[in-house]
Formats: sequence, structure tokens, C-alpha cells
Amino acid sequence: GRFNVPAKFKAIFEEQYGSNIVICSKKNYLMISPEKEWVKTEEKLLALNNSEDENEKEKIRAVFQNSTYGEIKSGKISLPQKQREKVGIKVKEEAVLIGMATSFEIWSQDEWAKYSG
Repeated sequence: GRFNVPAKFKAIFEEQYGSNIVICSKKNYLMISPEKEWVKTEEKLLALNNSEDENEKEKIRAVFQNSTYGEIKSGKISLPQKQREKVGIKVKEEAVLIGMATSFEIWSQDEWAKYSG
């Protein structure tokens, strides 16, 4: 259940953001965001929360419901079992890390192969 963050990502992440993160399970992957960047996402979502559109509110609920706080410790992230299972990441399986500017994604090898073709 622990993911080793490559040294290059770890150094940049911790230098710019510290070690506090948010882990959000999406449909096929886990999105790892620095807590400082996540606060910006929360602000945008809360602004949408005033909408009368029930579809928008459902999307907001899904994001908050599928997110948890975490930390990079000694270059590792503890990925909660429920979130790993939701996106198909198995214990002791290699996972794929995709850098995304101010965040990164963790995919199971199978899901990444399906997505990237």
C-alpha cells in the first residue's frame, strides 16, 4: 500500500510544496496534489456549490467524498486501500506515475495500458 515517489518528483514536490498532499481517486487513477494546490481546487468547487444545478453538486460531492489527506514520508506515500481498490492498483504491483504540472497521477499498469493504448 506504499508508493515510492521517484527522487526527482519527491525533491521538486517537497521543495515547492512541503510533504502534505491530498489523494483523490478518479475513475481510473489516483490524483496526488500538494495540499497548497488542493486548497485552490476546493475554493473553485465551493464557488460552484452555490449552483442550483444538481449535476454540478453531485460532481462536487464525488470529489470531496473520494479525497483524503496524506503525506510524503521518506519518499513514500501510503495509499489507502479503499482508494487503491477503486482504481485497480494491487498490492506489490508496479504502478505508473504520470506527472501533471502541479500534481501527478498514479495508475495501475492495466488501466494505464487500456487508456494509453
